[in-house]
Amino acid sequence: AVLAMTVFRDDLFPKKNNGGLGLPSMSSVAGAGSDESSEKLYSIPNIVGQTFAQLTSNMEYKDVYEFEIISESYNDSQPRGAVYEQSPAEGTTVTKGAKIQVRISLGPSQVTIPKLVGMTREAAYIELLEMGFMPGAVQFYEKYDATKPANTVIEVDPGEGAQVNPEAAIHIFVNS
Repeated sequence: AVLAMTVFRDDLFPKKNNGGLGLPSMSSVAGAGSDESSEKLYSIPNIVGQTFAQLTSNMEYKDVYEFEIISESYNDSQPRGAVYEQSPAEGTTVTKGAKIQVRISLGPSQVTIPKLVGMTREAAYIELLEMGFMPGAVQFYEKYDATKPANTVIEVDPGEGAQVNPEAAIHIFVNS
């Protein structure tokens, strides 16, 4: 069985001056029958170099994105605690609530022991922490040297210039 039907142009698109509705406007056609939502779209920012704490406390990001740490590993290009890779990439268009996965740097895999001899105990400790050494890896010992000022570093093991993992034990001898 074949169904044949004749449709006239004026039946589909009646003229306005004849009491018809006329052509629908483009704005009403765009949303009609569409499954796409009219949610606001956001462009993923470049977050490489920021810490996870900075991301989660950033008021601009807080209500728009969800952040997820998917790994932590040594990375020579970013300091300890900073994002070194993100997915989706910068510029990707997403809707509110989009999840951004990040990889967090544990800092460089090898760090050079700086010159610490002559520094105060506190200054040496801060210097090592800023370089990415783990707080528990820095161990202090008292040692006496009558020729050096009190409370200053007189010896470091491993010594200045040594390349070590930031989790390696650092023994600092402070003049008592």
